[in-house]
Amino acid sequence: MFASPAHFARLTAWVGVALLLTTGCAQLPSLPLFSRSTNRAESKLALARLIEGQGQASQARAIYQSILQRDPSSGEAAHRMAILSSRDGKDDDAEKYFKLARAAQPKNADLLNDIGFWHYLHGRLPEAEATLRQALAIEPRHQAALNNLGLVVGRQGQLDKSLALFRQATDDAHAYQNLAFVCADLGKLDAAERYYHHALSLDAALKPAAEGLIQIAQHSQVEAAHLARAKRPPEAASPVRQADFVQPVKSSGSDD
Repeated sequence: MFASPAHFARLTAWVGVALLLTTGCAQLPSLPLFSRSTNRAESKLALARLIEGQGQASQARAIYQSILQRDPSSGEAAHRMAILSSRDGKDDDAEKYFKLARAAQPKNADLLNDIGFWHYLHGRLPEAEATLRQALAIEPRHQAALNNLGLVVGRQGQLDKSLALFRQATDDAHAYQNLAFVCADLGKLDAAERYYHHALSLDAALKPAAEGLIQIAQHSQVEAAHLARAKRPPEAASPVRQADFVQPVKSSGSDD
């Protein structure tokens, strides 16, 4: 699928959530004293991720903040706070938390992917490309990073490289669908239409491709209507008659 702003919230599966939900009455083994605080922090992170996934962002944010107050080096809590801040349009906070997260987890490909896509959303294409390439240096088959890098280089007009990256991330049908989106974003609607049709010829069930064609058709209709109005000769002005103006009111003492 196309890398959308939902990609920005891409989460690595958290296996501890299932454990947290299913061990209610189980007899758990005792843990060494030195690991209890770490285990509590991991449990709080798992709970916050679960709550966030249920759409309760404010409650999740409070838990992440409490974790960071106790441990400012918690890369995962900082990462999630960066995502939530970005969603809220708080770019200064997002930048701060991304820096904290990256300092704690400099080799985290998921984090680097999100930072790269955050740069892309703000039009910082060189920074986005550099960060996404760092993510791929760590995890060469990172699907989201490949898709997002395809977006970035495509947005810079390198469509052949964009398609090659999309093909590394997914099948040909989705790759051409993604390329069509890039072309549409660049205003190359003829190319976008051609690539959407090609994607559908490979997979007729691609709903985003069909929706993209509908949007292009609607845009073309609007543009054609505007063009027709612009070419229409102006209507001849009709002569103005005296009756078209408001007549002065005569006084009651008039001789007329």
